[in-house]
Amino acid sequence: MSTSGLHETVGISLERSTEIIDLFYDHFLEGYRNDPDPLVFTSDALHWILHEPTLSTGEMVYLTYFFTRIILLDAGEGADAKASGH
Repeated sequence: MSTSGLHETVGISLERSTEIIDLFYDHFLEGYRNDPDPLVFTSDALHWILHEPTLSTGEMVYLTYFFTRIILLDAGEGADAKASGH
């Protein structure tokens, strides 16, 4: 499933899905650039998602899916490219 229709599946608006992704990036993108250890980043990010009081259950599901399927996959591909010298 792509993220394009996921917001509807979990019952949030497209505008709200954009807001929570922006909120996530505000909290974690700069930290990830400074210390890209995937275990630390993943633990911190998932803890924040599950404990952020402004997120509904549907928003937590949406953001967890977005994080695991989009951000971690992109980070893994970037690490693979660095390791292979590309």
